[in-house]
Amino acid sequence: MQNSKLNQLTAHELIKKLEDKEITAEEILIALKKRIEELDSKIRAYVRLKEIDKVTSGPGNTAMAPLKGLPITIKDNICTEGINTECCSKILMGFKPPYDATVIKKLKEAGVSIF
Repeated sequence: MQNSKLNQLTAHELIKKLEDKEITAEEILIALKKRIEELDSKIRAYVRLKEIDKVTSGPGNTAMAPLKGLPITIKDNICTEGINTECCSKILMGFKPPYDATVIKKLKEAGVSIF
């Protein structure tokens, strides 16, 4: 499959392709980065793109995890350890939480790659 079309697939379709070894999690991440670069100047959905190279995945073997290393992005108001969480507020500028919110812990346990 052409990597440029990966953004048109659902999470279920991507997981199936990962299980069948038709694609890798890295290929999904590359396609996602490319799509963000193409569109974000118009829609401005991302507060920070500098951290896009900081990918953190859950512990253990993602091949056995239900989400198989799927890359996801996190809204700027959910605490993610070590990644700026500023809620688009000047008061919180530079805040890097020392912990993960429960939803982040659960996502990592499920095997996602957070960037």
